Amino acid sequence: MSMETKPPAGAADKGPGYERRDAEIAPLLKAGIWLVAVLIAALVSMYYTFKVYDKMQPVGPMVSPLVRSDETVPPKPQLQAHPRVELQDYCSAENEKLTTYGWVDRHAGVVRLPIDRAMDLTLQNGLPTRPADQTSAAAKESELPADITAVPPTRDFQGQCGYVVQQLEAERPKEGAKE
Repeated sequence: MSMETKPPAGAADKGPGYERRDAEIAPLLKAGIWLVAVLIAALVSMYYTFKVYDKMQPVGPMVSPLVRSDETVPPKPQLQAHPRVELQDYCSAENEKLTTYGWVDRHAGVVRLPIDRAMDLTLQNGLPTRPADQTSAAAKESELPADITAVPPTRDFQGQCGYVVQQLEAERPKEGAKE
């Protein structure tokens, strides 16, 4: 058995199977020069086109798409630029409303009480009730039956600010821990 390769039948008259002369340099250089010239012309024309557009309509400084501008406000719901900070600000404002005194409507004499004080006053004075003769029959029918029990106590749910309070408590150093 020999290691010699044999050309396929009828291929013996086509030549040696490789190029006998080198590639011509002149057409390759012409094509390369034209390619570079077209590239430079495109870059120069783009540069001047952008200059013209910049004069026609100046862009202004770069702004994040999440930052709210006064010019055009998209319809709600809007994306928040800093949601954690905004939620902490919201929760601290709500906590301040729940724990401080303040005016709701000064002209009407309506005040806001801290929630703890309001609950104490409700326990002391009770809730307002109607006289028995003014109670309608429909209201009596809508009262809950006596066999319904109270909802079992669950963990303290604090609304959307609950996890912020839990995170702040987790980040707070434990008492007696070495710093």
